[in-house]
Amino acid sequence: MSETVSYTGKIKKVATGEPNAEQYSRLFFKNISIEYLPNGYTSFTELIHEYNHELINGDLYHIVEKKELTGGDMFVVNDLGNNEYEFIVQYYNGGCCFSEAIEQGFKNLNNNK
Repeated sequence: MSETVSYTGKIKKVATGEPNAEQYSRLFFKNISIEYLPNGYTSFTELIHEYNHELINGDLYHIVEKKELTGGDMFVVNDLGNNEYEFIVQYYNGGCCFSEAIEQGFKNLNNNK
């Protein structure tokens, strides 16, 4: 069922570009003794989503902190430096997903510079 969802928290860029994201993901899983993809997954980047990571605009981010809020649509991302970003997103999850909400927040951040 779709509903309006709201989150605030921090993300940290861990890999730039999809080839590097896949390489990072493979190393991440190797370090926790997972060397083969489970059935239904086509890449380690796809699987890492289950481990507090998101692929956003082709870059891979670790979700450092994520809390749920209440309210109307909102897409805010603030640059904290050192590849870390603070976010507040609120959206109808039948219309977009978490990574798309963060992408919109990055667009808003870049438009305000």
